[in-house]
Amino acid sequence: MKELLNPIRTLEKDYHSQDPEFVSKLEFGESLLLSGDYTSATEQFNKAIELDTKNPGGWIGRAIAEICETSSEEIFSVNVDEYLNRAKSLDASENIIKYTALACGLIAFKHSSAIKSHIQLQQQALANKKVAQANAIVGGAMAVLGGAIASNSKGTFSKVVGYS
Repeated sequence: MKELLNPIRTLEKDYHSQDPEFVSKLEFGESLLLSGDYTSATEQFNKAIELDTKNPGGWIGRAIAEICETSSEEIFSVNVDEYLNRAKSLDASENIIKYTALACGLIAFKHSSAIKSHIQLQQQALANKKVAQANAIVGGAMAVLGGAIASNSKGTFSKVVGYS
């Protein structure tokens, strides 16, 4: 996943600002994303947005951070359209294409991870089912054998236990 985030390294350069505090929040958000601290990255991008709602960098960072923060199992319900649409409305350059492609790539990666996980769970469930079926057959055979042995026994209690 970290390799997929490489384009985020240029976010601050692509969406530079004259506000040093905004730049600081954007750079820190980038660093946090690249280090894997997605929750803190989200917080930094939110702070950047509070400082400058018209700079697409904060909105793009927020979208990417939310995608990264969302687990693979929950990625099917993630909706970052609002953030990306805000960024698109503020930026008509080719930069927005790069970051939209990044967001799509991250979502696709998470989707594939979720699908892979579901397939593995299904395969494990099928393997467990086969083991359970084999154990049921062995258990049934043992019950029949136990009943046969108990029925040859002279005691009434042995016969009752054997047939039960």
